[in-house]
Amino acid sequence: MYSKLLPFLLLLFGLPGYAQVRVTFNVNTKAERKTISPLIYGTNDNYKHAAAKRFGGNRITNYNWESNASNAGRDWFHESDNYVPWEQGVAEADYNVPGAAIKGFHNRSLQQNAYSLITLPMAKYVAADKNGAVSEAQTAPSSRWANIKYQKPGAFSLTPDLTDHTVYNDEEINFLIHNFGRSNTATGVKGYALDNEPGLWFDSHSRMWGPGHVPVTYLLDNSVELAKRIKSMDPTAEVFGPASWGVSEFETLQDAPDWADVRGNYVTFIDYYLAKMKERAGETRLLDVLDVHWYPQGRNDGLSPFNNSPDYATSAARMEMTRSLWDSTYREDTWIGTDGWKVDQFLPFIPKMNKHINSYYPGTKLAITEYSYMGTGHPSGGIAQADALGIFGKQGLYLATYWGGVVDFIKAGFDIYRNYDGKGGQFGDVSVSSVTNDITNSSVHASIESGDESRTHIIAMNKNQDGPIVATININSDKVYKSARVWAFDRSSSTMRQIRNVRVIDSNKFDYTIPALTACHILLTEEDLSVYPDFDAVKITPQAGWSDGTASFDIIATIYDGDKDIRKVTADLTPVGGPAAAPLKVISNIRGEYKLHFDLPTTAVSGLKLIKITAIDAKGRSGESTVQYRVIKKTESSLVWDADSVKRGVGEHFYDPADSLASKQAKIYRLTNSGNKQPGSLFMHFIHSANKYNMMTWRISESSNPADGRDISDYGYVEFYIRSTAPAGSDIEFSMRDASAELGTSATIALKRDGYISAFSPTSYSRVRIPITALTAGSEVHLDQIWQFNFSANTASKGFDVWVDDIRVLPYSNQYKAPVVSAVSPNRTSG
Repeated sequence: MYSKLLPFLLLLFGLPGYAQVRVTFNVNTKAERKTISPLIYGTNDNYKHAAAKRFGGNRITNYNWESNASNAGRDWFHESDNYVPWEQGVAEADYNVPGAAIKGFHNRSLQQNAYSLITLPMAKYVAADKNGAVSEAQTAPSSRWANIKYQKPGAFSLTPDLTDHTVYNDEEINFLIHNFGRSNTATGVKGYALDNEPGLWFDSHSRMWGPGHVPVTYLLDNSVELAKRIKSMDPTAEVFGPASWGVSEFETLQDAPDWADVRGNYVTFIDYYLAKMKERAGETRLLDVLDVHWYPQGRNDGLSPFNNSPDYATSAARMEMTRSLWDSTYREDTWIGTDGWKVDQFLPFIPKMNKHINSYYPGTKLAITEYSYMGTGHPSGGIAQADALGIFGKQGLYLATYWGGVVDFIKAGFDIYRNYDGKGGQFGDVSVSSVTNDITNSSVHASIESGDESRTHIIAMNKNQDGPIVATININSDKVYKSARVWAFDRSSSTMRQIRNVRVIDSNKFDYTIPALTACHILLTEEDLSVYPDFDAVKITPQAGWSDGTASFDIIATIYDGDKDIRKVTADLTPVGGPAAAPLKVISNIRGEYKLHFDLPTTAVSGLKLIKITAIDAKGRSGESTVQYRVIKKTESSLVWDADSVKRGVGEHFYDPADSLASKQAKIYRLTNSGNKQPGSLFMHFIHSANKYNMMTWRISESSNPADGRDISDYGYVEFYIRSTAPAGSDIEFSMRDASAELGTSATIALKRDGYISAFSPTSYSRVRIPITALTAGSEVHLDQIWQFNFSANTASKGFDVWVDDIRVLPYSNQYKAPVVSAVSPNRTSG
């Protein structure tokens, strides 16, 4: 079985035989200048520094603005419910207030001065109620669905008729105009999207749309009709379409039944769509922005970068596949990249999509309203995200909205452009030429601020997973830069923090060492930073300790100061229960070393804490660095559930409502036998039809009282024992759910694929021990309210049994072996 300890040991002791990689970055502030659209820094999730926000996705295809109802389709058991108002933060008392979800969404956009893109439904129906799963027998048309119309025959109302079984798109637009004004006002909604991923309606929303693929004629006719209605009500609003999911939809609208009849001489559906939207526009442009989605596809060798797996091969593929966005010399090893015709039409992606636009509807802008390279809990995910944003700026993309939670390393990938210094600092708004001579190991993007070269920004990334790169950075500019400030995230932390400056730049050239899996924001300045206090290194020892009154730590900082007038060095110890400005004492003036000793109080709250160290000189100039320390509450392992000592609990199983096999045979319950150490166990029988799934949930409470949730926030691991008759090709996934108002779910762990178990045994139990950090990565689960464990499988078409027992949480095994993080310490730069 793959050892989880191996990567840690390699980090500790280094990689024998690693040859240092040297790269060259050439930045020319006078060449390839291109205004960067701020709208590329957009999201489908809440992120307070996003410049664009999209109200879209599968849920919004059937969102009913009158009642805020929506249906999840195959994403979640075809449930019709209050998900959309809940997701948009609407107060529960207002869930049924017309337009509450879209109003809340746009108000948040206005609060952060972001562009709002709102999706309007176009697939015949929207959800009529919030009464749970829609069965196959209730497929539209039925009472579970309301009709969609684009133009209301009578007067608009802000309190629409909820009994007429019809929802009007123009009445929704009127509601937004009434509340916020038209798009040409400061507060108006700026853009409307013509639904979402129509080529997949037959699959994603089969109970709404039905089994047949959408015809080209239906999509085009309805797109034209809805676009005309939008423009008639709000002429300056931008119309986005068709929000196609990927290559097979770009080609044929996902094998549309009438494609062969209507295509004529058009090679692809995208060409046809652009040409016909132009042809039918008359004097009013009907399509302002070509709206497409782009996700990395599974490789031909079986590797799928589209997941949060942190393994070496997946991480490498994740960082590499951003090249498909721009690089004509790169061929991704996928069903797209190995098909010459597809490459000719669609790769590299952004240049080829612009070619389609220029051929068939010149002047149309390009947006990628869904994309993700995932890797939420791994630095490769942050690097891929940062690289994608840099590419979007270089390629002149108009708008991009990331799909997924903007947390952990994905957030770092945004912050490096939008909040690199923690104070709202942003990458420049004019892209300039930036080139690396080593595309495999690095990426580089550069910008200036509104044509002003006095501050040049460089995003420099080390994609090498084995060791540092030494970058020689050459700047061609009319300005002479003296120094540079540097901020970064790396494999130790997704938090952006300032690291050692480039104190002296000689003739616009310098070397900088970038550690493995690190992304840096380098800000070149004409200011002389050699006279500023600058941290060469900061170390905290030990890096974790118990909060029982026995722990202490030392911070040693080595600080360079060109004019040798440091007045004071302090550490903000408030995160660990200490003073806000604890002084560090001089231990060597020659070496510039300062030290602080601190005894951790019993009042220190557990968790990973960021400690900021600040140095200030006699002239008030300052520098700062950070270290991290984990406070651990001393506790013993704790049994959560075992069917004997802790018998309470309620099991449920979920499956596709159309799956009669699962509905009749899948089951979960407590057994009084077959246990691990004692008789009782949790028993599950997984079975489903081909291409379906099972999810088994075990709530460790027999009530719906959130107070019954367990607080596991001071523990390091979740452990349980499992045995199963699952065949060799099957896997079982594990996650946790909390009892918060959001019912947050942890990251999902595939027990075999992620290396926690090598094989399932039908006769003997195997121990599974999962770090809680692996479960929290990329999620917002509340560890203080855990009350449900989830087990799922999609490889049980032949059926198999699973027994689980002795679920417990374990403390960190040793205070010195707890997860630790240290500040980035680049090697000395030139000068």
